[in-house]
Amino acid sequence: MNIHPTAIVAPEAELEEGVEIGPYSIIGPDVKIGKNTIIGPHTVIDRYTQIGEGCHILQFCSLGAPPQDIKFAGEKTGLIIGNFNMIREYVSIHRGTTADQGLTIIGDRNMIMAYCHIAHNCILENNVIMANASTLAGHVHLEDFAFVSGLSGIILPPSPTSRPFATALSNASVAQLSGMSENVGLVLTAAAPAAGNRPNAKTSVNRIDKNFLAIVILLNILFTAAGREQPFHHIIVRVATFEFLSAVFFDHLIDLIPEVI
Repeated sequence: MNIHPTAIVAPEAELEEGVEIGPYSIIGPDVKIGKNTIIGPHTVIDRYTQIGEGCHILQFCSLGAPPQDIKFAGEKTGLIIGNFNMIREYVSIHRGTTADQGLTIIGDRNMIMAYCHIAHNCILENNVIMANASTLAGHVHLEDFAFVSGLSGIILPPSPTSRPFATALSNASVAQLSGMSENVGLVLTAAAPAAGNRPNAKTSVNRIDKNFLAIVILLNILFTAAGREQPFHHIIVRVATFEFLSAVFFDHLIDLIPEVI
């Protein structure tokens, strides 16, 4: 092991052979770090975090901090990071909450680029790429080889009968935000029912017809108002700007109400 003299490592932390801890990093109690993992300078790894072997975590990262959830009351929840992951500068990954599996889970061979945020209870499987400054709200699930472009966000709609979550399927892509002047974008997802057929990765799309988007939005509003689950399963769509979303509503939504009902 190679621990810099300015690093602080809790006595309860477990570090395997070949681990390197850079200057001014802090390793909390109940942390486990696998062999040959490198922790850069000025990184904080909080309690109940487990990191596998061969990972490279660069400077100024925050791993395993308490979740940003007002319902969190200090329960013993955790963060698990697998093997051979690359976690770049200023990444934050929070541990889970008891509202779900109690864990945030990162699989193997993932690339999480600078300034990304992964919230509580997210699951990244294997070979996932999150480009710079992309963000996952809590409970998001990215399957193998999913790709999230820079400055993108995956957020979750309210669900009247079950906890909300979103899934990007294997080989799915969530596109980068529009380069228009407002530089504002949304990712809209539909809450998934407990049962039902699961679409393939082609259901995740970057560009869709305005009418289709309006139908998705309207149906979800109607089903939510009726106290029922929203009808779409694992659909991820992107809206380039708020102006485009407004155009959908004003130009298409009203005309489509008779057709949808």
